[in-house]
Amino acid sequence: MNKDRLKSEAEEVHFWGSIDKAVRELAKYKNQNKNVYLTCRGKKLYSLFDDENSCYMRIFGKTKSEYLREKNLEKEKGEEEKQGEKE
Repeated sequence: MNKDRLKSEAEEVHFWGSIDKAVRELAKYKNQNKNVYLTCRGKKLYSLFDDENSCYMRIFGKTKSEYLREKNLEKEKGEEEKQGEKE
């Protein structure tokens, strides 16, 4: 079966939560070999095709490690700015 057909036949799973929760849900269905999709932040994510990094790429445009690295840099920059204001 081709990928487009499998996607069109995927069953929707109603979902509400974080991207990490979405990744865990998809992995659970993939382990059961179930063809489902859920929507997270407006993007359809598929149990048979998406893993952690592809979910992050589709939602944020970067891998999870790239996303976390950038988030940590922003946090450090914010902390440095707060330190500068106190001085």
